Amino acid sequence: MKKELLVIGAGNIGRGVIGGLFFESGYHLYIYDIMEERMKQLKEQGTYLIERVGANNKRRVLVDDFDVLDCSDTVDLIEHMKKVDLIACCVYEGAFQSICQNLKEAIEYRTEQEAAPLNILLCVNALGAPDYFETELAKLLQNNPAASRYLKEKIGICQVMVGMAAMPSSEELIAEDAFAVTTKLDGHIGIDEEPFKGELPQVKQTGGVQKGKAQIYRKVYTGNMKHCMLAFLGKAKGVMKNAIDIVYELMDEFSEDAKPQNSENDEGFYHFSKIQGDTNNAILMCTIMSFDKEDMEKRISKLYEVCRNINNRLGSRTVSVMFPNGGYNECSIVTDDGLVRKIEKAMISNNIECKRIKFRGVTDANIFREIGREAVTIGIGGGAFHSIFEWASINDMEKITNVIITLCSNQ
Repeated sequence: MKKELLVIGAGNIGRGVIGGLFFESGYHLYIYDIMEERMKQLKEQGTYLIERVGANNKRRVLVDDFDVLDCSDTVDLIEHMKKVDLIACCVYEGAFQSICQNLKEAIEYRTEQEAAPLNILLCVNALGAPDYFETELAKLLQNNPAASRYLKEKIGICQVMVGMAAMPSSEELIAEDAFAVTTKLDGHIGIDEEPFKGELPQVKQTGGVQKGKAQIYRKVYTGNMKHCMLAFLGKAKGVMKNAIDIVYELMDEFSEDAKPQNSENDEGFYHFSKIQGDTNNAILMCTIMSFDKEDMEKRISKLYEVCRNINNRLGSRTVSVMFPNGGYNECSIVTDDGLVRKIEKAMISNNIECKRIKFRGVTDANIFREIGREAVTIGIGGGAFHSIFEWASINDMEKITNVIITLCSNQ
């Protein structure tokens, strides 16, 4: 009988590390991910590359024995949960609850069919993941005694220690295969032995570990400590450009009204959306928001000036700036239409004072208008938009929810 693995979460770990190792060990893969369009593309392509990189060598694996499930909903996923006896969850915590909901239906079916044991491999770094799954499934099945017994006796919920890293793929590899994944050549996957039902899968670079629930805490905490220690030691030796320090240098160059915490009533400001640092440089991704073309150009010039000032103080090429895409959108605005009037009517019926604001700029509505779709942005209040201080009140969100309900009910 063909060995099978259901992979939930087709990211670098799911399809590259876990899926790749199981494929190389003779398993047929079933792949599910919420990125429906991307999964359709993977299904049409029919294969994907994995490049495993070592210190002195590398090798490629062409994965070609897999089926992509119908990802438009969870029907196909649940059907495969019913029949596949080994599931690898390679997802973030936000997906845990929905996966448990789907497992509930599958477990009830497997109970009726007196199916074989089911093992769920939690290939995640989320602390307490096995406890969450055990508690949530027990709660969902509490009114079904037979399914509750099946959960206790025949389902293994196993923490997995993923000790093989995925890495950024080269531009050349991605150009060759948009679904390619790059991983380390060495490394080990450890499956918690105690909860696993039956014999552990015979998979290369994979084996059993003891006390997996405890080990994941050690892995996460010591891993974070290692990163912090390297950062501080590197800075102490003077070999690291500390990214946070560079941000402070940049912010000191801006006028007070341009800083995020002071831009509550001004959409034109500098927002640092990504900060990274290593032993060689600091990488900062800065978004400039402005709905005025002339103002946008002034702000770009200002950022160039800021970078020059910092480089003069800290050394050449400490920071650099690039603008791959313009942030100013000069699309046409339809000044008055039926959709606006409908929204105004819905807001008034919910006792909300409304005000029209027409502008050129990067908004979801204007992007849709560019492609000929009628759209209006409905503001929910709040302030300090797009900054680390952005906020919205619960009261305002409740009000706008009522407006949406009114619009949907055509009142």
